[in-house]
This record gives sequence, C-alpha cells and structure tokens, in this order.
Amino acid sequence: MVEDEGFKNVVSIPALYQKCLNETKEMVATEAISGCITTDFWTSRNNAGYIAITFHFIDSCFKLKSVLLNCHEFSDNHTSLNLSTKIKSTLVDWDLEGKIIFAVSDNASNIQLALTKLELKHFGCFAHTLNLIVQAALRSQSELLDKVKTIVTYFRKSTSANKKFNVYQTSNGAKKPKKLLQDVKATKAVSGGNYMTASIVIVIAQGLINVNEQLQKHNYTLRVNDVIKNTLSGMKERDRWGNIEKSKTLARCTFLDPRFKNIPFIIISSNGIGLSEEQSIPNDLIKPKNCFSIWSTLDTKVAQNLLAQIHLGQ
Repeated sequence: MVEDEGFKNVVSIPALYQKCLNETKEMVATEAISGCITTDFWTSRNNAGYIAITFHFIDSCFKLKSVLLNCHEFSDNHTSLNLSTKIKSTLVDWDLEGKIIFAVSDNASNIQLALTKLELKHFGCFAHTLNLIVQAALRSQSELLDKVKTIVTYFRKSTSANKKFNVYQTSNGAKKPKKLLQDVKATKAVSGGNYMTASIVIVIAQGLINVNEQLQKHNYTLRVNDVIKNTLSGMKERDRWGNIEKSKTLARCTFLDPRFKNIPFIIISSNGIGLSEEQSIPNDLIKPKNCFSIWSTLDTKVAQNLLAQIHLGQ
C-alpha cells in the first residue's frame, strides 16, 4: 500500500502546501505595499463554523491579486473580541499589520466592532447590503413569493407539466418558450474577483435609486408599488446608501476609473452643466433610451457633460 502512487501523492500534500505557503508569503512580502482584506463566515453542512480572510492588492505590474490568508474552523463564540483576535493573528502571521487600508465584510455588528478594535476602516459589502434591502422590501410579500416558488418547483419537477407549459407558449406565438426560474442571482457585477468593483458602487447605487424612482411614477398593483416603495426607502437609509456619495474612498475609486471620472458626481439640472438658462440642453438630446436601466442616470450625465463641453467650446 505504501508503494502505491496514490498513497505517495497523499502523503506529499503537507510538503507541497508548505512550499506553496512559503512562496506566497514571499510574494506578498515583496509585491504588496498595501491593500485591503475581505472576511466572511459561514457554516458547513455538518454545522461547523468557518472564517476566511483574503488579502487583495495591486502588484508591481499593476495586476490585481488576491491571496487567501486564512480559512479555518472557528468554534469560538462570534464575539467582537474573538474575531478581532483571529484577524490580528492572521495579519501578524503574514506581516501585514500597518498595510491594510480598509476591510470589507458583511454588515453584522460583531465583525464591524472587531475591525474597529483593530483600527481598520470598515466597508459593508455592497452586494450584501443590496441583498438586505431587497429581502426587507419583499418581506411583506412572503406569502405570494412562497406560492410562486411552489408553482416553479412543480413545473421543474414534472416533465409532462413543463412540456404542456412550453406547448402553450408556442401555440400563443412564442418563438422561444421561456423557462420558469427560482431566485436569480443579481449581484454578480459587484462581486467580481478578477476586476475592481469599488469604482462602480456609486454609479450602480445611483442607477438603482433612479430606476426605483422612475418605477414609482407608474401605476402598478398595490403589491408591486409596496415593494418599490420599500426598496427605495431602504436604499436611501443613511446607514445604507443615503451617504454613499460622501465616501472619500469610493469617490476616489470612481474618479480614478477612466469610464466615469467625475461624471457620477455631476448634479443633473434642467439647465445642463455650468450653463446659463439661455444655453440649456434640449431634453430630447439627454433623455435616456431606457429609464429602467441602472445605467440611464450615468448615460444622461455623460450626454449632459458632452453637450456642455460643446457649448463651452463654442
């Protein structure tokens, strides 16, 4: 058995791990001047709690790199003291104390307090915050959502029912029958691991708020109007997105992104940007093609900025 190739591969894992760990630590020590950390907790299927801490930085070749510093079982109580102790020991082990610009986590009070104890600037995960807003807005419609989920589950489990559903769509003119879906993941754009996401936070927040404001102007059912109202209210709460544009860190990230620069911070007015009333921009030139797109706010500001430059150039 000990001569078996598979057994040899298994017993070589610790040495390979140590080699990889040493090389990664050397790379971080050489390449990382500063960076940020993200941390999260979850429970496995056998109810064991885990903590993960990841370090993100830009290397000397201006490439975004992420390194998993720690992923261990965390059996202690999730108090702020225990969490701060674990995070600090990890940073010390990787010689990263003093190099962390800020930390990103969910919005739980214990992790926020833990990071405060370590004197680390904290940012609540944008995707997690968005999910909390949506979940809170949908809470009043839980009974209806349960019925919808039951219907979707029925068609997904019954091939005959699903076939009848497709035939019905086709007979009513549908060229490509649609499929029923359960919950759809909608935070992918701000959850990327291979590209920067901080620069689009303000832009997406503005876009989502604008879309909900546009939706409020339409007459939908009472249930839909209630969800729209609650969603918009949640987005504008001070401890969520109410002051998001005042974040200097996010503002700098947005400004340094060549796609946006200072455009997301330009106030839209009927008179254009920096123009007198006589030089106002025609509304048909700046009206977005789709007011229900989260990018319509940015598109409008870009159009205004461009036309303003044309006027000033004249």
